[in-house]
Amino acid sequence: MTLTWSERIPGTDSTSSSRIDVNELYEVSAAVLRRGQLRTGEMATFFEEAGGGLGYIQSSLPSAYVHDALSAFDPTSIWGDTSCYDVTRGPSQKRFLETFVVLRRRIRAFLSWQEGCNGSWRYFGHAGGAAPDPGATALAALALLETPSLPGKQRWRRQAEAVEELTSGRGRGVDLATAANALRLLALVGRDVEARIDSILDRLREPRAEDVGDYRTPIAPAYAIVRAWERASLPKQDEMRSLLLPLVLDRQREGGSFGAPLSTAMGLWVLRQSEHRGPETQLARAALLEAAESHEGWPFESFLPGGGGALACTTAFALEALASTALDEDRPGQ
Repeated sequence: MTLTWSERIPGTDSTSSSRIDVNELYEVSAAVLRRGQLRTGEMATFFEEAGGGLGYIQSSLPSAYVHDALSAFDPTSIWGDTSCYDVTRGPSQKRFLETFVVLRRRIRAFLSWQEGCNGSWRYFGHAGGAAPDPGATALAALALLETPSLPGKQRWRRQAEAVEELTSGRGRGVDLATAANALRLLALVGRDVEARIDSILDRLREPRAEDVGDYRTPIAPAYAIVRAWERASLPKQDEMRSLLLPLVLDRQREGGSFGAPLSTAMGLWVLRQSEHRGPETQLARAALLEAAESHEGWPFESFLPGGGGALACTTAFALEALASTALDEDRPGQ
């Protein structure tokens, strides 16, 4: 069988021009990520301005999300996935993978710079006047778990204490994505998380609008929850999936998307990692590919509190979702 890099979008005939060069899409996306990183290591972050348009504001959270989403492509990461390394082969593979190694290392340097003396992070950086942010603290601390050293172990304890302090005893006051990211961190560093697991499952049984918090995409909590169970090997996985999947599928539109490309990428990844093999997964993948703009990758989509985000966020989530659902047609000939 001859395998190609092009994938035909379902619903089109074999002679249609609606074919996606997936190899080129991966290469374009890697270039977008390289261009999107500032000298500080931050992924350029933009927020909606009152008069319209977008303005740059420093923030740790988008960079931490990019670091997390790209872990599967990083051979130096404990979360590296060899099946993702092979989405591109030949002379370009080394540069492709090096992009993620360097990019993620520089993000960790940026996050280290932004850390407060008590192991917490502020939403708009250490120069911002806001109080420590539970969402930024949990995800940034997760990123720095990948920088092992003896001093680092002391730092992990300090960060875990900060996460516990910022997310404990708040009931539903912490959005569900933050609660899930905090759960993952605390589970990975060996804290008792049984009560936190039960709390998230209870919230899935009785979902409320405030569980999304200020995230612009309602798929963010589902993404964080599946990530927590996957990475920390948490118990009650079947129960989590039975509660979560109907909520996610209810968000999927007729054409397969979950809204804009970033939301679709998150939704696709959730379906795949939840081992949902129905037509909804194939439709979501096709919708994500169709949303890619030739030679430019995917467009910016704000998804964080305050309308913030980074072009790199859309790109990172889309790459992760595509690689996790790679079909035979995506892989080079043998």
